[in-house]
Amino acid sequence: LKLGGIKVTIDGSPQGRTAHFTTPYLTGGPSGEQNWKGEPTFPVETINQMVKAVYDAKLQLIVHCNGDAAIDNFLAAHELALGEAKSGDHRTGIIHCQFVRKDQLDKIAGYQLIPSFYTEHTFFFGTTHKKQRGEEQTAFLSPMRSAIDRGILCANHTDFNVAPIDQLFTVWTAVNRISREGEAIGA
Repeated sequence: LKLGGIKVTIDGSPQGRTAHFTTPYLTGGPSGEQNWKGEPTFPVETINQMVKAVYDAKLQLIVHCNGDAAIDNFLAAHELALGEAKSGDHRTGIIHCQFVRKDQLDKIAGYQLIPSFYTEHTFFFGTTHKKQRGEEQTAFLSPMRSAIDRGILCANHTDFNVAPIDQLFTVWTAVNRISREGEAIGA
């Protein structure tokens, strides 16, 4: 038996308005909540404990983070769990990492974390994200080029139960960043 990694889901999806952000959704919460920022899947203390437990077990950690607040929560848990050893080849992956900020990318580069972006969202949900998160934040959706420019080892993936599996289309979305409606999303 080999455990290839442990996945911890820190937030939900941006299109479902369950991803966790530092700023409110422009369209409110999924049940009409005002000033809705989403919420973490678990309390921050639990996230900290889970991240530490996986690292202490010397297993690979894979975290599901879509919103920038979820990424903040993970980075804080990573720092807390590893202290001075937070940089290095831990093989920690950040799944989706869609609404990462530039300052977070800088930390990800310094810590040698591995984001796996979900660039298909530019096509399938780009227009939805613009309505819910605004033009500026959506333009930086799954910023693969910015990650590569920072020397970050990154990946791109599909999410077969959300969008069809088509690897060449995934590459196309990373390169072209065109919405279903034909609009460039952060060219």
